[in-house]
Amino acid sequence: MTLPSSVTTGQRLNLTPEVTLTNTSTRTFTGTAEVQLLVSTTGTSDDGVVVASSSPDANLEPGQSLTLKFRISALPAGLAAGDYYLVAQVSTDAAGKSTTASPSTMQVNVLTADLKAQFSPAPTMASLRKKGVSVNVTNVGTLATTGPTTVSLTISDNADGSNSVEVARLAKNTRLKPRKSTRFVFRNLRIPHDRPYYLTATVTTPTDPNPTNDPISQLLS
Repeated sequence: MTLPSSVTTGQRLNLTPEVTLTNTSTRTFTGTAEVQLLVSTTGTSDDGVVVASSSPDANLEPGQSLTLKFRISALPAGLAAGDYYLVAQVSTDAAGKSTTASPSTMQVNVLTADLKAQFSPAPTMASLRKKGVSVNVTNVGTLATTGPTTVSLTISDNADGSNSVEVARLAKNTRLKPRKSTRFVFRNLRIPHDRPYYLTATVTTPTDPNPTNDPISQLLS
């Protein structure tokens, strides 16, 4: 069969592959054939993830074939992004296992949420006392986020964030579709004025797989 050039996990598909079982021996085969369809990055069943299966009872004379039709409506949500073959594996008690892979691959894309923080506007030591700090949180990913979202503010006298101290934290339930934003406003912050500090905002949510990519820092002067 011809595979689509690209698919996305979690989205509806309409793949209708067919698998033909042929008795290539000189004896009649009677029994159950365990047939699995897998997606695999190597074209083998070793790293494959099962996406469809069937266990037909067959009675095949030498040279006789049986064609099975499958329907794949979606790929597993936990599948990693990459290029995948479609692999058919047939297992019988008499003949053991046999596998064959599609001649081409399909690119699998993964929907993910990715929240990014941005100061709006950039804070200064003077603006902290008057207006506080506003942090915009934007979903720059491809999957909507739902649930608690937390923004933490820390200060440090080093650009690398070492020896940082948390000065404020806000949390609220959010639902952010891709490219949508929400604002967190911090007021009455108590930050020492004895030296310049780096103010860092970090956003976390259970649906963002890479929260360490989200901090943003600003030198307060």
